[in-house]
Amino acid sequence: MLTASSTRAALARKAKLFRGFAGPSRLSILEALRDGVIQADAATYDSLWDEAERLAWEFRRAALAAGE
Repeated sequence: MLTASSTRAALARKAKLFRGFAGPSRLSILEALRDGVIQADAATYDSLWDEAERLAWEFRRAALAAGE
């Protein structure tokens, strides 16, 4: 059963995760993925790789904090 405090905690974890998407370069990557358009050059690849690693790390950290 979810209590008010567990609901607040869950929302706080989600908010922390979504803050990771707040940077302009991250949002441009998300928009490009949404639109299905990404130009595959070395700089884009490196940027996407760095962001994917960072987002995976943030997701793992949030999951550990949630006890999952």
